[in-house]
Amino acid sequence: MLAVETELRSWMICGLGGDATAHTLLLRAPIYLNNYRSQLLGCLEDSFPQTLAWIGSHSFRAAAARHIARCPPSSWTLDDYAQGFPGALAGAWPNDPEIGELARLEQALADALIAPDAAVLTVADLAETDWDQAALRLAPSCAMLDLLTNAAEIWSALTEGITAPASDLGDGHRVVLVWRRDWTCRFRQLEPDEAAVLIAIGNDGKRFSTICEHLVGQLGKREGIARAGALLVQWAQDGVLCPP
Repeated sequence: MLAVETELRSWMICGLGGDATAHTLLLRAPIYLNNYRSQLLGCLEDSFPQTLAWIGSHSFRAAAARHIARCPPSSWTLDDYAQGFPGALAGAWPNDPEIGELARLEQALADALIAPDAAVLTVADLAETDWDQAALRLAPSCAMLDLLTNAAEIWSALTEGITAPASDLGDGHRVVLVWRRDWTCRFRQLEPDEAAVLIAIGNDGKRFSTICEHLVGQLGKREGIARAGALLVQWAQDGVLCPP
């Protein structure tokens, strides 16, 4: 049966002929082929609604069909099937990088929604913590995306139902923080100094005193300490750090 099942999956993926037994079986039950492709297409459409809106249904479905043909599911759940599609879109539209980045943002938001629960640092915790010794770690739902385009602004406009801006490469990389707070997924673009600090925290955790030293070296003592304090309050308000 293993050979038949393999040929059956091959036929459902790409509709090509093969082993006679599998071919005959599918001719007798074509609904399996349509259901298989429809389920995968539906999974991608549900996972990337704003990407679909941006490029249009025809282009999206054509890209999805190619992806389904090349990349059969490898997980026990369809929830995982969307993971590879942003890369497929980036490869299909190399001259329109906002398309792949829009899909990456949608995938990151979906991943944040199902990330493990964890206690987060709050503003009320700030006064009760020894910040000379405290080590900072990002909450499990946090992710940072390094984007070349204004995909985040495009996503926001599409979600709000207003005219989306044209794709814009701008003058450099944009780092966007994605996280979940109170079962709502959020994101915001980071200033370069905040991005550098959060990336360092995300890589291996950092003491708050080390962050202060880094910012003092960048901005001077007075401004560096003020910036470190302002960032700490922002992170507590956002709920992106685990308690020390």
